[in-house]
Amino acid sequence: MSPSILRIPGATITGVPIPPADGRLVNGSLLLVDTTHPTNPYSGTLTHGSLVPNIAKTQALAIGVAADNVEIFNTATATTKAKIERTASGSLHFTTSVTVDVLEERVGLAIPAALRSYLFANKTHKFYVGLAVKTTRVGTAGATVGYLGGVFSGTNWGVGAQVALGLLADGTFAGYPTSSDATRLGFDSTTGTNANRFAALTSNGLNNNLAADASSYVVGAGPYNGSAVNNSPSFILRSLYIEDLTVSGRTHAQVSALDQQAFQAGASGRWSGDTATPLA
Repeated sequence: MSPSILRIPGATITGVPIPPADGRLVNGSLLLVDTTHPTNPYSGTLTHGSLVPNIAKTQALAIGVAADNVEIFNTATATTKAKIERTASGSLHFTTSVTVDVLEERVGLAIPAALRSYLFANKTHKFYVGLAVKTTRVGTAGATVGYLGGVFSGTNWGVGAQVALGLLADGTFAGYPTSSDATRLGFDSTTGTNANRFAALTSNGLNNNLAADASSYVVGAGPYNGSAVNNSPSFILRSLYIEDLTVSGRTHAQVSALDQQAFQAGASGRWSGDTATPLA
């Protein structure tokens, strides 16, 4: 006997609500890291090599970029030097010591190899990077930008910025390309509740002579040269979003508005009251 369905007038069937669509995600989206994203929150381990989902993996794959995950990296030999920890909301706190020399001991996220190659193959495209963080300690390396995330060249953290965002010693966001660089197509910065901060920058091409695949670093905490030892910022990562605007056909202003909307919703909602203490 075939199964039957009993319909009762006025009755509704409830279940787990479907998360709302993320307006940032379109053809051209390459990477969205957000460990508390409602469609795919991350609850895995924080050890070196653990894989954090790329929320934009479906959109990236549609243009041939197999970037399913980002990989946690942790080169610290002791948790007193550098560490990653999960906050109450599920966000990740990246922190390094300001009293112990940790030049070669860093924590962060590694960019997928397929995306590194894509960026090199399409380095004349327009690339958008949006970053949301809660700063737990600003860097103190003078006017030097303490980079937190973005696209870099070379093998060292924070060196050869292509399109990247970070903090100045006064806690304000800065980025590369700089405001005096003709390749900068747009820059926005705003603050949300509980000292959450957001910035977005678009570059017309990867303009620092990217001669090979981009650096394996995409998010990181820790000094990138000797002068930054004991001066690096610590932060809670809320989200990092990268989009190829040449493929999507959108403008910096359009994407930044969507990114800021998602940021403000998180700052007043799922991240509200979330904090962490940086290493001494």
